[in-house]
Amino acid sequence: MSTQPIPGRVTRAGKHPGGKDLLPETLPAGWIVLERSDTEHAVMAWFGHRAPVEGIAQMDMSPHSALPDEIREGCDFVAGVTIEPEGNPAADRAERAQSNVAHFGKLGQMIKDAVASGDNAAIDQITEKMERVVSSEGKVEKVEYIGESARGTRTLDGAMVIHSVAIGNYVIRDSLIGSEVKVKKGSTPVHSVRCLQITQEHLGSCSCEACTHHPPCSTIADEGMVHREELEGFIGALFAHLRKLEGLA
Repeated sequence: MSTQPIPGRVTRAGKHPGGKDLLPETLPAGWIVLERSDTEHAVMAWFGHRAPVEGIAQMDMSPHSALPDEIREGCDFVAGVTIEPEGNPAADRAERAQSNVAHFGKLGQMIKDAVASGDNAAIDQITEKMERVVSSEGKVEKVEYIGESARGTRTLDGAMVIHSVAIGNYVIRDSLIGSEVKVKKGSTPVHSVRCLQITQEHLGSCSCEACTHHPPCSTIADEGMVHREELEGFIGALFAHLRKLEGLA
C-alpha cells in the first residue's frame, strides 16, 4: 500500500472526484444511516438495521461511546464504515492497530485471567505465544472478501480477521467489514415475534399453543431480524456502489 495519498483522489464532503456521493443514495430495506461524518480525507458513517419490534437485543459493533443511546435505539444491529483514498496514513495506522488486536485480543484477556488466578504456568505459556507472534510480525495477507480484494490477518487459532477492502483507488474499513461472521444465519430457528407477544399478553396459566412449551416456530430471516446473508448483501451493495463510481462495474 502506498504511504502517500494518491493525487486527485482526496474527497471532500464524502464525494467522489466525479461529484457523486461515496455512499449510496438509497439503502436496502431495513437499513438506515444513524450518523455520518465527512472529513477532508474520508467519509465515516454508522449504519443501523431496524429491529422488527421493540425489545429485540441489539448487536452493537460500535464502541459504546461512539453513538448516543437514543441514536442506536430501535436497531438490532449497529456498525460503522470508513471510506477513504488508498494510501491515507490514517488507514495504514488503523490496519496496523487492527492487526495487533487480531493477534492479542484473546491472549490479552487470557493472560489477565492467568495473572489474577496466579497460574504461573499459564502465564509462561501465553507469553511464549505472544513472543512467537511478535517474531512473525503478524503478516497481513491478501484475501478475497465478498467478491473484492481485501487484506487481513490470521489469529492464533487460524481465523481470518478482515482489516480493509480495496476497490479502485479507495479503501473501506471499520467495524462493518467482517461483521457478518458474528451474526447468525437467516435459517436459525427462533420463536416468532407474535408468539412471544402472546405469552406476554396472556397473564397467569394459559394452555394456548403460544404459551405452552414448543420448538422454535420461525426463523431469524422470517422474523425480519438481521442475519448473515442479509448483512453480506448490504455490505455487497456498498461495494457495488463504489465499483460503479470507479468505473469497475
